[in-house]
Amino acid sequence: MNFWNGGRSHEISRPLRRAIRLLGGRLPCLPDPPQNPLALPLPLRNGAGGADYESQDGIKPLVRVWRKAIAKQIKLIFQPKQQTVGELFYRKGLEAATTIGAGGARSGGKSGGLRRIMLDRRQQFPGTFGAIVRRTWPDLDRNHVQRYFLEFPEMRDYWHEGKKKFILPNRSEIHCMFAENQQEVDQKFWGPEFFDLMIDQAEQFSEKELVTMKTSNRWPGAGVGVCKTGHFFNPGGIGTEYLRRIYWQKKFHDNEQGQDFTFIHMFGWDNYVWFEPLGLTPHQVYGLPCGITEECPAGDAGAAPDYMCCRFHLFIHRTAEGRKLNALPKTLRAGHLLGSFDSFAGQYFAGVWDESKLILTASQEAKLIQPWWSRWVAHDDGFVHHAAMGWATVGKVQPKVFLDVFGVDIPMPVTVVVVYRDLAIQGMEQGALVRTARKMTSMEETKTLTRYFLSLDAWEKDSHGNSVAENIAKECRRTEKVRDNLVMTWPEPERADNNRIGGWRFMYAMMKKTCDVMDGKMNPTREDEDYEKEDSGYSLHTPLLFISGRCSEIIEAVPLAISDDKHIGRHEDVLKQPGSKADDVNDMVRYLLKSMLNPRKMPFPIEAAEKRVEMEQKGLSMTEVAIQMRKIETANRHYGHRRSRWAR
Repeated sequence: MNFWNGGRSHEISRPLRRAIRLLGGRLPCLPDPPQNPLALPLPLRNGAGGADYESQDGIKPLVRVWRKAIAKQIKLIFQPKQQTVGELFYRKGLEAATTIGAGGARSGGKSGGLRRIMLDRRQQFPGTFGAIVRRTWPDLDRNHVQRYFLEFPEMRDYWHEGKKKFILPNRSEIHCMFAENQQEVDQKFWGPEFFDLMIDQAEQFSEKELVTMKTSNRWPGAGVGVCKTGHFFNPGGIGTEYLRRIYWQKKFHDNEQGQDFTFIHMFGWDNYVWFEPLGLTPHQVYGLPCGITEECPAGDAGAAPDYMCCRFHLFIHRTAEGRKLNALPKTLRAGHLLGSFDSFAGQYFAGVWDESKLILTASQEAKLIQPWWSRWVAHDDGFVHHAAMGWATVGKVQPKVFLDVFGVDIPMPVTVVVVYRDLAIQGMEQGALVRTARKMTSMEETKTLTRYFLSLDAWEKDSHGNSVAENIAKECRRTEKVRDNLVMTWPEPERADNNRIGGWRFMYAMMKKTCDVMDGKMNPTREDEDYEKEDSGYSLHTPLLFISGRCSEIIEAVPLAISDDKHIGRHEDVLKQPGSKADDVNDMVRYLLKSMLNPRKMPFPIEAAEKRVEMEQKGLSMTEVAIQMRKIETANRHYGHRRSRWAR
């Protein structure tokens, strides 16, 4: 049984049929909901209840029966930034963004906003499904399910434990979903349809996982721009590269449309809960300027002692959460407090990656690099994922030249390494890639090009006994006539040093020493060049590292390297991020620096063990790992006659 009321069709439940009979078949006409359901007044506190619709027939008890039978409305109150995000979810049409990002700093109220927006959307769109997604069930239960119970006690009645979802009286559903890896994402998001998809801590998911989830964001009969995906996140995690690109850098690939993405930057001082213990009302707090996006009237120092000049200074000086975040080390403070996309939690090179000191301008590069300096290249092989190549040169720089280029006085000559060109490309055959690289290299460079380091996976033989390395070697041997009676070739490839932890430590030491020298100081703490030892310092012989401003791929990738806290004993390694361009570029830089400047010859069993760890991090099955280890041992003459230790 259905009735038409104000242009909205509703299904009538059994309790309402009795009310209709008492009215003689007449129904009270209810007003339309407001155009912007989120436009609710302060105070900004959690609350429950519903808006009272006035009956035009004066039969108020029956109106209450109708409301209870059809959909019990829960009153939702939003903070200003949460309301701004929520309003984006109600925009529709071709120009409306369908993928909405919100977050940045810690403690900004993004998760609370997510819950309220999701519940509001389900109340405003009866019979639709929405999904809240986290990486693991404990996080989802603690941060959303239990919080729903605490903030809106009515939600306990709607919870279905076995199905892990809320079913509201108006037949709308809020699905609480989690996916711990790509396989689970594929299983759970290929097929289902969700009117709204809200992914909390989206930085924990890879680009491929986020794109796969987005495919489920659709609903039959929905208009253009009505269905929405929300990414709620803090920078720092495997998805940071993707989220940073689409929301912060606004670099769009292939068929991505810029108008489909929008971002709201949230800060801790946007969240009223931290100011409540001060006895201030929401009107007092939100009546103050932001202090960051809006200038503080009292300047950078703020107005002591009460700091009522702006919300930023009030937050960092008078709230417990703000004082804690403001006391963090410089690099962590930038991410946790200010929501920086360049400095965030978990960065491997935090504290030493400083573009103002490491990146060369075109004029500095021209003055610094000399024609006689030795040059070399490194190549991280790839086809499905990105192949990355880099060019570097090294030489001694006298104090006078260093002063002329950088304006910094040094007491003795230093060894300087300059990475001056990069290339990252996907889907190009290896021979074509080498030909492209040779065209990019001038004749003068080729004269001093001495070595070519190639990633270990390129040396593995296929079923026909061929390897990528052999094909690349043929292309390098190809002569190129540059003038009469003068032909040139490239150096043939050799195995890159794949010592991961030692390579990252060496890069860290080079950056740290460069920053110290550029600050007019030097504090060597290492006596040798063995970077496998747990020592983050540098020695007198550690080279300085500079990167050309033309190397956009490297400049974008290095800050995205994240410490591996997922695998026991690998905390000093960089987390592998399969499919990430930044991951491939960073591996190339590690090969480029470590193989030439600090090589080691590992015993084969250790090299094989490291190769196995790398394959396991990529998610290969035990069978695939065993097959690859057999190939590696067969390729190694010393161990080729033995039965594989990796076979099962």
